[in-house]
Amino acid sequence: MCCANSHRPDSEREAALMVASSSPLREARPEPLSATPPVSTATGHGSQVWVRGTCWAGRARVAALVTEAEYAWIMTDVIVFDLYGVIARNQTEQARERLVGLSGVPAEPFWHAYWDCRPAYDAGQTAADYWAAVGERLGARFADPAALAHADRASWSEVDEEMVALVHELADGGRTLGLLSNIVEDLVPVWEARPVLARFAAVTFSCRIGVAKPDHRAYEVCAKQLGARLEDILFFDDNEANVLAARETGMSAEVFTSPRQVRELVI
Repeated sequence: MCCANSHRPDSEREAALMVASSSPLREARPEPLSATPPVSTATGHGSQVWVRGTCWAGRARVAALVTEAEYAWIMTDVIVFDLYGVIARNQTEQARERLVGLSGVPAEPFWHAYWDCRPAYDAGQTAADYWAAVGERLGARFADPAALAHADRASWSEVDEEMVALVHELADGGRTLGLLSNIVEDLVPVWEARPVLARFAAVTFSCRIGVAKPDHRAYEVCAKQLGARLEDILFFDDNEANVLAARETGMSAEVFTSPRQVRELVI
């Protein structure tokens, strides 16, 4: 965060930063100086907005200059996570090689067909129909479609234990959490069996609602299931296209990079 160009003493600026960044010194959530952040201003640190709060040190009212994105992070209690690439791990290179080997097709055309056909699978298509579509796109007949389907499910079943621990920490701290994921029906039972899913107030799976990110309807359904306004939600996704779409709906959204990033922004 930044208090650039401030004329306040360094000690007050530091106190302001601690308030605005949700540090243990904060007595209560910062309050916006106005209901609506100001129009974006070009600065070396991005658009900025003033927030204020009460600091334990002397119980002084202090202010901090933060970016508009940081303003959203500070003010939200509703956080929505993507699943894959955030809480669950993406496919490993070993898993990818196994899929290509089972397909009997060169890697480059295989992955083009795999992803080109994926939206319908994420929206509820059966595994048999998905792999038939991939084979048709490639002009190939797979020797063992069932083995491909099994290997595919296994490749999307690993979790990031650090993120799982962070989800528990946020839920224990009173945050309202949501999950919004593009996921195939065959993988839903795998995740429904994991205790971490119980920490989410709402779980929105693309295959269950018939639309997938970045379709705006996916974000709208998620917000409705959470009972929250789109503008009151902070969303993390590792896919920039999904983040941009979330912002278009009114959500605050950030490209996920690591558990440390999330921790620094919301705790």
